[in-house]
Amino acid sequence: MSSSQWTALITSTAPGYVTDTQPAAHARKAIRLGYDIRAKDFGANSSHQQPTVPKDFGVKSGDVVLDIGCGTGRSTVPLVASPASQIVGLDLSRGMLKRALETLPPTRTSLIEGDAEVLPLGDTSIDHIESRRALSHLPDQCTVFQEMWRVLRLGGTLDITQFGDRILGRPIERIFRSVLRDITGARATTLLGLFRPPSIGSIEAVSRAAGFETVDLHATTTHRRVDPERAAHSLLLATTYICAQLDTAQQTSLAERVRVAAKSQADSDGLADWTYEIRLRARKTVS
Repeated sequence: MSSSQWTALITSTAPGYVTDTQPAAHARKAIRLGYDIRAKDFGANSSHQQPTVPKDFGVKSGDVVLDIGCGTGRSTVPLVASPASQIVGLDLSRGMLKRALETLPPTRTSLIEGDAEVLPLGDTSIDHIESRRALSHLPDQCTVFQEMWRVLRLGGTLDITQFGDRILGRPIERIFRSVLRDITGARATTLLGLFRPPSIGSIEAVSRAAGFETVDLHATTTHRRVDPERAAHSLLLATTYICAQLDTAQQTSLAERVRVAAKSQADSDGLADWTYEIRLRARKTVS
């Protein structure tokens, strides 16, 4: 597909897309910029972890499936093997979607540049929604769940995995946040607010408030010891949408100080680290 065809697809499949006018516009702009920057080499080295892709839930023959935060298409590829008739990938970052074009087959897949808080899709147009490690980066989960409920058909399902709040307790996260506060002062509050992973309780609350019936909700924590240099490198990549808002001198200082602090807190086995992911499976049971 040529770039002109790709642009036409976005235009034709996203009528009435609302530009960023909400209070969270700054967060959207930062996230879009960060992932546009990362798009060129996203997933190209071992520091980029593969997202958890659970077995399909609720995908039936003929379904239209939406993958929110599809990125370069890594989480969308497994859906192609499902019995769905159409898979729609949605992401804020045009750079990531261009990479997805290289990954996804041209049949049964469509890509849309769009905002999960203002889904550019019609009411009751989707049968199943998937999302892997994306929603924890978005500023307003209440609106996201309301939008997912709006576009799902009655009986439609969603299967979402995202980072939870306990991930912020990781040593490398605490180091990064401490150094950023030292470098940017009061501005750090705004910058750090760009990544506010929810608690398992808040996910359940916003899902039920939107009208979903919970089928399964659980969290998984995986502990490990990691090389401190690798931990620092991985986190600095993951926080590109924060780091990109600093000037060059601040970025250099942040990177160096995070690496030094990570090394100082590691022992002979490495630096303590973990992942904390929350998985929600739910169904729309009322119109």
